[in-house]
Amino acid sequence: MKLFITIVINLFILVFYNPFPDKNISFDSDIGHNVIIKNGKIENSEVKRKADIGRIASTYNLTIAADFEISYLWIYNDSFDYFEFIENSIHTITLPSETYHIFLGTILSPEHHEIITRENFILSNDSTINFSESQANILATYTFRKSNYDSLNINTISFYFFNGLINKNLRISFANFNSTEFQLSYNKIPSYFDSEWVVKGKQKVNEGDLYLLSNSIKFPAKDSTITNDPDNLAYADFFYNLPDSVTNKMAVQLFTLIPDFHTYDRLYDPLYNFPMTQRIYQDTVINKSRKSSKFWQGVIVETENIFLTTEIRISKDKVFGFHFRDSLAPPFVLSETKQVQLGVMPTFWYGKFFNKTDSIKIRSPYGMWHFPFLSLSNDILYHKGFIIHLFSNNEWYDSKPVSLLYGNPGLRLGFKPEDLTLYVIPDRYRLEIEDDQNEIVSLKAKTTLMAEFDLRNNDKNPPNILSYQILSGNILSNSLHGDSSNTIRFIARDDNKIKDVNVYYKNLDNDSMWVCDEISFDNGYYKTKLPILKQGYYSLKTYISDSSGNFIEMLMEPAFYIDNTTSIASQYTLLFSSFDWSAYPNPFNSEINIMLDLPSNFKKEISLEVYNTIGQKIKTVFNGFLKNGKGNFILSMSGKQSSGLYYLVLKGGDQIKAKKILFLK
Repeated sequence: MKLFITIVINLFILVFYNPFPDKNISFDSDIGHNVIIKNGKIENSEVKRKADIGRIASTYNLTIAADFEISYLWIYNDSFDYFEFIENSIHTITLPSETYHIFLGTILSPEHHEIITRENFILSNDSTINFSESQANILATYTFRKSNYDSLNINTISFYFFNGLINKNLRISFANFNSTEFQLSYNKIPSYFDSEWVVKGKQKVNEGDLYLLSNSIKFPAKDSTITNDPDNLAYADFFYNLPDSVTNKMAVQLFTLIPDFHTYDRLYDPLYNFPMTQRIYQDTVINKSRKSSKFWQGVIVETENIFLTTEIRISKDKVFGFHFRDSLAPPFVLSETKQVQLGVMPTFWYGKFFNKTDSIKIRSPYGMWHFPFLSLSNDILYHKGFIIHLFSNNEWYDSKPVSLLYGNPGLRLGFKPEDLTLYVIPDRYRLEIEDDQNEIVSLKAKTTLMAEFDLRNNDKNPPNILSYQILSGNILSNSLHGDSSNTIRFIARDDNKIKDVNVYYKNLDNDSMWVCDEISFDNGYYKTKLPILKQGYYSLKTYISDSSGNFIEMLMEPAFYIDNTTSIASQYTLLFSSFDWSAYPNPFNSEINIMLDLPSNFKKEISLEVYNTIGQKIKTVFNGFLKNGKGNFILSMSGKQSSGLYYLVLKGGDQIKAKKILFLK
């Protein structure tokens, strides 16, 4: 377990410690470097990438000497790179005789960073290169301002170098330094770097709200102002629907990667209550081609169940998703509103076939990852293995187990690619895969994929699905209301041409029949609107064929739940962790005690009300201001109130929380 936790944190989360009082510095790059600095000194650099110096016979010693303490050193050319964290002013490495570029940096303070570079150095004998702090003769001071030019404290700033020669990047991140400016000293930024400032932070008055700003430093020869203009900011509330098997006694953590900083901290961050939400702000004027304009959301449940979303970008009126950091993948609409629900079950079939005449190969649509199944909100879900069943001419041909790549942490990469490849003779095949590791409103759910294709044809691959979503109104959900506008929509693609698309639904009752819904195509999505349905669990069957006779059929049993009795709950899904309360005993037969414990700095008026299941307000328990955020109340139910389910609804500002209570006479 300890090894697993270590690997997960190294893969997904940079955990910051205090190098200065309330100040953190972190380094990272795509080649796997990270370091922890305490009291201004590098304490730990567990992950280091050493040079392969044995590939050329002629090697020489290269010594880097400086009149300052070097924090890190990067030596590279178009086919090779070497990175090392250093706490010294001199460093020697043995390298093959080639031409190199040298990039080194030192941290003078959390607010001041120096970089010195040397290009096109030819190593032909034992050599020493001297660097002087005076070479960093260009000083750029970045001042953070609000739109009215009042000072803006930024607590996180990240500096990226995207190296076009070796297709790698170096990131230097300063976190929690709480400053209104940042200084960069350097001698030059080499032309082969696509360099960029990425500034992220939160203002003191909005503790917990994350802001994303950016500014270019390609030629910052003079002072620059980075402005936070509220008119540019859009926000979304991210709401996590966790599996019902996750109880509120489990340790659960919500974190955000933007993509290089997060709210997860083992020492200081509180555990989030169920369900979990987080409001994220984003600057909508950021250049959309920049990596800095996307972020991840994720959940860790007792360090075992990990939910990672796709990359996300917020606009003024909707939220976009991007598949797995793949630059070739087009964005899809994750939410039509400012509310984004994540971790919604069950999964849908996401795999794409890359078949050849003699082999069947399954990958994600863009070939980089190995995820046959995703959740409805395109989350990467924690799953164990499954089995592929293969049939030829309606007779069993082969079965093959599929397991995670490198165990649990491999869920970031998916399942073993060799398990998702089957070598066969040319013929027509039917492939079946079942994923039964899902839940829908306390009921175990499964998704089954059946695909048919002919390896003897030019078109050997069936269609694939990029995004599959169930919407209640404009909100992604798995618990719908029969009187709402409920929509099924998905993106389907094919190597050739899609011929037929059909969606069927039926109640999970054994006596129910499949009903085919009318399909429309609008703005890239195949869509169908569900009619008014009675309460209960419903399955979905989706059939997609192409003009070559290949097809997939995806069965989700169940796919959603129709709840016609608790519509009041859908109005109160913005559940913020800043409200802490309890109500006991529950169930109760006459009185129930309610204890509120809000943050002491919460100064807004609150209301505590009781509603029945059809949304009618029964009574107001309290309306006003709480002293120090604390309050104790007793709710008495009169004899005219019938036994049954009721809702306590707590409102304060733009924050709302609902709790179910059961009254038994």
